[in-house]
Amino acid sequence: MILTTLGLGLVGAAALALGAQVFRRGNRPTITSGATRRDGAQEVYWEARLLAACSGNRAALERRIKGKARQFPGMKRWQLMRLAYLDVTARHPARPSVPAR
Repeated sequence: MILTTLGLGLVGAAALALGAQVFRRGNRPTITSGATRRDGAQEVYWEARLLAACSGNRAALERRIKGKARQFPGMKRWQLMRLAYLDVTARHPARPSVPAR
């Protein structure tokens, strides 16, 4: 009985020590620096622009990105969104009109 109580006490102490380390680090998100931070910012920027160009249709946005990912397999997501945005917003010239007779 004393051994089980002592064993449970040691397990509890270990759990408290581990929990204290986890909470000591805090719930603050770490702010990344360098290329990772820039990629995240670019992704947010291009996703917002592409979503606006797709009139808020997220399914259309994802279809366009997946299509671009098949065309350009090594690109990052924000680069694919940029290409899709350029496709959506491209100004296509009007068809030549047939002259009236």
